[in-house]
Amino acid sequence: MTTANSQKRKKILFVDDDQAFLETIEQLFAMWGNNSWDIFLAHNTGKALAILQQQPVDLVVIDMRMPVVDGMQLLRLLNRKYPHLAKAMLTGSADDATRADCLQNGAELYLEKPTSVQGMENVFSTLDELTNLRPQEGFRGVLRRVGLQEVLQLECLGRKSSVLEVTGAGRRGKIFIREGDIIHAQIGEIKGEPAFNRLMSIEGGDFALKPFNEPPEQTINSQWEMLIMEAARVKDEVPESLEDSAAETAAQESAAELAATPEAMARSRPASVPAGGPVKPAGKILMPSLLEPHTEEVLICSLKGDVLYEWQCPEAEGRIKLTDFLNKKAAELTASLPLGKLERVEAALSPGRMVIKFQGDTALLVRSDKGASEAAPLAKAA
Repeated sequence: MTTANSQKRKKILFVDDDQAFLETIEQLFAMWGNNSWDIFLAHNTGKALAILQQQPVDLVVIDMRMPVVDGMQLLRLLNRKYPHLAKAMLTGSADDATRADCLQNGAELYLEKPTSVQGMENVFSTLDELTNLRPQEGFRGVLRRVGLQEVLQLECLGRKSSVLEVTGAGRRGKIFIREGDIIHAQIGEIKGEPAFNRLMSIEGGDFALKPFNEPPEQTINSQWEMLIMEAARVKDEVPESLEDSAAETAAQESAAELAATPEAMARSRPASVPAGGPVKPAGKILMPSLLEPHTEEVLICSLKGDVLYEWQCPEAEGRIKLTDFLNKKAAELTASLPLGKLERVEAALSPGRMVIKFQGDTALLVRSDKGASEAAPLAKAA
């Protein structure tokens, strides 16, 4: 009786300008695959793209040195056109710099070309294991109004390790998650929390969760809850048109005075402030203060009353009742007045304040304390 597993054949495409090497690969890997591999061969980029248009594959193995279009160029092209496709690189002369470049551009593996039968078998075993790691069963579909915030929450709450690739609004970047902690973000030459904020500000686009690989450096050390909260504040308070200007940097600095951790502020504060002082977001007057806030509690809950995450929140049940009350009252007002959907509630405390942000079916609550009896005043413009 034929099982479902035996029917699931792996489709592997090899791209290499060395025809003799391709023929050797085809013979040996077909034998070791024990009739479980379908092997496709391409001696140039054009042939490889033609095969991919006609036949979906599970893995593409690319030679680094090829004429006209080399392996790195093909890798970048495939990473843009087929972001979910597993890719591995083969090279006759491996070096650390090229390896890092390949992994940054979507390759799961960077392997040295084998020169013996034993080496060939090792490469086969590695590639076979890579295809086993790729999900072969499960659900496929489209989720409406899924934001990057929800994706990151699921990954971090599940203590997972992955690389979130984000494409949209003419931008492309990556967020690295290791065991539930966000450790690095990069978009172009921008790294760390500024890159994270830019990626989180993208309104719509594509994302792909890739297997985790170590980033070239760790640029983020803040808690993921604080990162998401700060990115939401920056997105709300800084106009998109000012994103690449010095005014945005100053506005982010002013917003961070209210909610960011001292460690995050120390990393993100620019070396100098433009003449005339910080640029203030429209609608608010932010008074300068030497006092930095301290986060006292964090709660993420569903609007159905389920606790998704809590940190130092001894009155979680009361906080959930508060979010439910505010959400229901806002719905009642919206039914009679054109006020729009409730997005955020801010409450002044003595000292400090509390911020509740509503998004989709979840609510994020953060309470901060200025850490001293005298807090910097906050006045809303008329």
